[in-house]
Formats: sequence, C-alpha cells, structure tokens
Amino acid sequence: MDATADGLVAAVDAVAGQDLAGLSTALWQAQVAVVAPLVQRLEAFLALAAAQLSARTGGRLATEDGGSRSVAGWMAEVSGDSPAAAGRAVRTANALQEALPRVALAVLDGRVPWVRAQVLTRLVGRVDAEALWEAQDALLTTAQQLDPVQLG
Repeated sequence: MDATADGLVAAVDAVAGQDLAGLSTALWQAQVAVVAPLVQRLEAFLALAAAQLSARTGGRLATEDGGSRSVAGWMAEVSGDSPAAAGRAVRTANALQEALPRVALAVLDGRVPWVRAQVLTRLVGRVDAEALWEAQDALLTTAQQLDPVQLG
C-alpha cells in the first residue's frame, strides 16, 4: 500500500473502532453526517477507478494461472459485492466519464453524492449527447438540490 491508502486504513480503523455504545447521540449523529458523504465519494472513486482500469485493459485482467478475468469480476471479489453490482458500477462510471465528466469530478470532489450521479447517468443514450454535454452545469445544480427520487 502507499501512504494514501495507509492513511485511509488508519482513519477507517479509528472511526470504526469506536465504542458506539459510549458515544452520545449528538456525537454519533455528527460523525454519521461526516462519514456518509465520504463513503459516497469512496464508492464513486472505486467505480471510476474500475472503469479506468477496464478501459486500460480492455476489460480483462491477467490472472496468476495465465488466464484472464473481467475487471467487474475482480472488483466483485475485492469489494465483496456481486459481479452484477460491480458490473453496474463500472458501466455507470463509464457513462459518467464519457458523457458527464464534470458530474464525475463533482462526485469525487464531494459536491454531488454518487447515488445522485447514478440517476443522472440514466439520461445517457436517452438525451442527445451534445445537449447532455452542454447541460452538465444545470444538471449539477439540480443534483445538488434534489434527492435521488426527485431526480429520477
């Protein structure tokens, strides 16, 4: 691991290692309010990183036995998620990177939650690509104001 990953591990260990029963309601609420958006950013990072890995490798990774496997299958294994869910995350990230790159950056910056960006990707293929590209700033503003149900 590198220093960034080591720092993240230490931070998660510190948060998750707390005695939850010993926290006051106010402190518990404050910590959840800080951690929840960070989890959204990390989920987006994982999906966007997997999409980049998929693009670099043609969607396949070499295995130790000389074979290959899909990036989505590998992501499912390392994340503990299902291959279907990992595949959806990679497809969503690809749609963001290709059609809505400013939205992808906003998610990584913490300005738009991952779940809201996922809703916006439903527009890809349904709305003219050029119009969608030009509408990104308006979509960002809307995604910052509405919850996923309201967006969908």
